[in-house]
Amino acid sequence: MEKDALRIQLLGGFSVSTAAQGVDEEQWRLRKAKSLVKLLCLAPDRKLHAEQVSEVLWPELAPDAARNNLHQAAHAARRAFDLRGADGSRCLRLSEGLLLLCPEDPVWIDSVAFEQAAASAREQRRAAAYVAALELYTGELLPEDRFEEWTSVSRETLRDLRLALGIELAELQAAAGDEGAAIETLHPALLADPLHEPAHRALMRLYVRDGRRQEALAQFQQLKRGLKREFEDEPDDETRRLYQEILTRSLEDREERDRGDAEASGREEGNLPAQLTSFVGRKRELEEIATAFGSTRLLTLTGVGGAGKTRLALELASRRSGRFPGGTWLVELAALTEPELIGPAIGEALDVRLASERAPEIALAEHIGDRQLLLVLDNCEHLIAAAARFTDALLRSCPRLRVLATSREPLRVGGEVVWRVPSLSLPQVGEDVGRVAVVSSEAVCLFAERARQVAPSFELDDDNLDAVATLCHRLDGMPLAIELAAARTGTLSPAQMVERIDGALDLLAAGSPAALTRQQTLRATLAWSHELLDADERVLQRRLAVFAGSFALEAAEEICGTDPLERGMVAGLLGRLVDKSLVQVEDGGEAHRYRLLETVRQYGIEQLDVAGERPEAERRHRDHFLELAASDPTPPGDLPSGKWLQQLERERENLRAALGTGLRAEPAEAMRLALALWGFWFVRGYLAEGHRWLQEVLAATPEPTYERAMALIADCMLGFRRSAYGQIPTQAAESGEISRRLDDDAGMLAAVEVTAAGLAIIGQRGELEALVQEHEGLSGPDLPPERAAIWAANTRGVGAWLRNDYRSARRGFED
Repeated sequence: MEKDALRIQLLGGFSVSTAAQGVDEEQWRLRKAKSLVKLLCLAPDRKLHAEQVSEVLWPELAPDAARNNLHQAAHAARRAFDLRGADGSRCLRLSEGLLLLCPEDPVWIDSVAFEQAAASAREQRRAAAYVAALELYTGELLPEDRFEEWTSVSRETLRDLRLALGIELAELQAAAGDEGAAIETLHPALLADPLHEPAHRALMRLYVRDGRRQEALAQFQQLKRGLKREFEDEPDDETRRLYQEILTRSLEDREERDRGDAEASGREEGNLPAQLTSFVGRKRELEEIATAFGSTRLLTLTGVGGAGKTRLALELASRRSGRFPGGTWLVELAALTEPELIGPAIGEALDVRLASERAPEIALAEHIGDRQLLLVLDNCEHLIAAAARFTDALLRSCPRLRVLATSREPLRVGGEVVWRVPSLSLPQVGEDVGRVAVVSSEAVCLFAERARQVAPSFELDDDNLDAVATLCHRLDGMPLAIELAAARTGTLSPAQMVERIDGALDLLAAGSPAALTRQQTLRATLAWSHELLDADERVLQRRLAVFAGSFALEAAEEICGTDPLERGMVAGLLGRLVDKSLVQVEDGGEAHRYRLLETVRQYGIEQLDVAGERPEAERRHRDHFLELAASDPTPPGDLPSGKWLQQLERERENLRAALGTGLRAEPAEAMRLALALWGFWFVRGYLAEGHRWLQEVLAATPEPTYERAMALIADCMLGFRRSAYGQIPTQAAESGEISRRLDDDAGMLAAVEVTAAGLAIIGQRGELEALVQEHEGLSGPDLPPERAAIWAANTRGVGAWLRNDYRSARRGFED
């Protein structure tokens, strides 16, 4: 804020000042001069039509008389500004029928600052940000104008926002275990609005958690008496249910059980997955990377696919998680196909909704702030530039953040320490090597451990020890290659594996003077493992590669169960691939879900290309998830909720993949899928991602179709939540023009409604009034009567609002 900038106070009472001095009461001369400035402070962009101001301040006067009074009030306001040493003509300007407050100079208005701070606090979800926002609310808006109609809507809006912030801050404080602070936060909220039921309910719950049950019951009685006295009414059903739960102690019992479950689980904040197999060896490596991590804020584990980077990173993160009060958070990047998705992926892991137009790294940095937090970025290599940019931005802005990354190459960010993951320790080979030396090698230990999971009776003995040692050597000690080989223990002996894997490796090296690289070793192991499958298993393995992330059995049956397979064969074949460690099983709640390791998936994609099946497999995948998204059971006009949202959330990576292949092969299908998903993006807060997909499908399908008209409206709806209002009138106008050409009455009305809302928000009252007059009686044979009635009521409300008749406007909007 510049030194001489104008500061205007509306909350708790009106005042105008700069850092140097204020405007005294007697300097205003005319009361209406102050009212004029107040009106402009409350207007969008601090500007109003002169006629609007005249109608609000002098409704009883003829236009000429009102206009004369307006000029006098404006002159008095400029004089008041002049008396503090400023140029009054720059502070208040009348231009082409518009009154503008400080159009070129900086001005600070406390109510605007409060709203901006509230939005920032809700995005950050940090108690300190909420406290800072609430401190800006120094009292109700313009108490001296309490009975002026033009202040009522803004006053109620700001008061409701202050109450909502108080409740949200109390929730954050209670979640941090400070019930006392949460209770103190709610008391001022209830003083401002003694009959606000959500605040009463929140306070009742806090009293119970703080062991003050009688005060919780008394709080209900206080609310009940107030509602009876003021409105002859009773508390609502939710409040009465809460009272009964407290009265019967069922609320306390349930919360006690929840606390016990949380203590028993011993889980720290974060989202690290539980590992289903034991961690074998790597003691020296863990010590080394722990030491390296102690001297840097960015440690990148590099190595080829299958070297064990992810498992090593997760083990280190798990062992160090207690040192990060802000939590240890895993962000899996393998399934992402576009650099723009990294921000939303990090936000999703941290439970941050990137709903604003700001760069995602800025919103993420504000959320993390100075928290001591560990971020694990897994599989960065295919999005290396974007991963590096995000990492650099977050580390610069968040002084206590640490990042542990895995990648096939370094991120090349300042301060990065790169640690190349080596092979597992290998046994020595030779007649003089003792059994203990062989058995104690990490590679042999891993083979034996995983072999016993397949064949519980497997033991290392004199008959198989040499073969196991040779096999581990031939596989370069690579964890994934060893696990794939060990998965064959049920059907092949170690000696048989050596014979077969030697053939694969020798074939790879033939004709090349260079020694086998570890990447070639892994590729040969994947090929070897693939060739050991029977024909049907090979078909299923490559077809499963079209899935991104995890998938359900039913989806695998529908997408993969075509000639030469049958749908009924898929479950059995999938189980066999699980047994051979080519597919992983995940706990999906009601039913298991399945996933391919990224290296295995990439190999499967290559095999799909070789077999010429990739376009068809991607088409079936796309059709399946388009049908899933389009089968939303939500009634028309409602937004998705409940189990349907959870199902789409589980399939989010597959939905992204379907959109990506659709844009490349069938843009019209991608358009239909995006239309089916916009409500999901809207409700879940995936606004930036949804906007990006809609922009891409709109660019790929320029034809003036019904789907394009609806996609434009969908992007407008996301724009409202993203506060991106500038694009809305243009997009809605295009949608309306398409609907007009197609004789789609309902589409035209939707476009007009969205345009009206956009113009209202950005303060274009003249354009809005013209739009309302043009479409006031909009109707058509295909327009449902209820939609026409809604538009008529809304039009009445907008018309009254334009006349500053806020009471009638409210009635219209309520109707």
